[in-house]
Amino acid sequence: MRTVAIVGFGSIGRRHLRVVQAVLPDARIVILRRPESGGGDDVPCGVTVVRHIDEALILKPDAAIIANPAPFHIEAARPFAEAGTHLLIEKPLSTSVDGLEEVFRLCRESRLVLQVGYCLRFSPALAELQKQIAGGTIGDIQSITAAVGQYLPDWRPNQDYRNTVSAKAELGGGVLWELSHEIDLALWLGRGVLDVKAVTEKSGELEVDVEDTARLELSFANGAQGDIAMDMVSRPAKRNLVVNGSLGQAAWDGISGEAKIRHGQNGEWKRLQAKDANEPDAMYRQQFRHFIRCIEGGEPPLVGGAEGRRVVELVLAAKRSAEIGEAVSL
Repeated sequence: MRTVAIVGFGSIGRRHLRVVQAVLPDARIVILRRPESGGGDDVPCGVTVVRHIDEALILKPDAAIIANPAPFHIEAARPFAEAGTHLLIEKPLSTSVDGLEEVFRLCRESRLVLQVGYCLRFSPALAELQKQIAGGTIGDIQSITAAVGQYLPDWRPNQDYRNTVSAKAELGGGVLWELSHEIDLALWLGRGVLDVKAVTEKSGELEVDVEDTARLELSFANGAQGDIAMDMVSRPAKRNLVVNGSLGQAAWDGISGEAKIRHGQNGEWKRLQAKDANEPDAMYRQQFRHFIRCIEGGEPPLVGGAEGRRVVELVLAAKRSAEIGEAVSL
């Protein structure tokens, strides 16, 4: 891979820049920034900065990482797909289903990889847990419970959180979009959500115009139930997952990076050998290496367009449910 374009240079764009430099040190990197953004003093030497998408396309990137605000992902991705550029689109794929099928069609016709950036799937501990669950170790899934929370002002301590993407509805902020990893995990492990009932709130603790707390109840096709609690006000941070099966339980702690499994409800917990690295970019590097393998070796993406779309549809259904106060079918 010779040239990689990164669209957007906020905190996630900067992380992707570090990752590309680490994994592909010889690649030419092109950053596409808004014309009104910084002058470029914050961009490392050797990285090309352009202000308009046509300038990026002239450089014929092999791949593009779409890391601008979620409502503009598809608008940014389409010209790259038309030019034959492989796509890694940050999560969530979009905040609307509009335009998704057009980008999917372009990628199919040109045999382009489209991967969605749900990096938790590249957690070694979660990957091993999913393997155990899929292999029937805990039997048939009966329930999935997930909880995630982190105090929003701590996310980007060098910025006023009220001015960040996470705090602005028009930029795809709010807990449902920003912490949609847990929704993706529920869909990955449980599959086949029939309906969702959701409650969302603005706690009043944060000066934001988006929901900072949400609770989702999911019904799966096999009769299993899901419960996802999400917030942007918790201190200390929390992230955990428990899957109950007919033969046992599986659990993951996203803070310690450990996963464990047990047989029977009162059996002894056994820690799985796989453990997450205590380093923020580790999963992103694994995700990017996987993206490269998909491009060069034809491996299917772990999180493709269809998986990304399912998260979008579920979040939209959850928002509708919160508005009307009843469950919404998918």
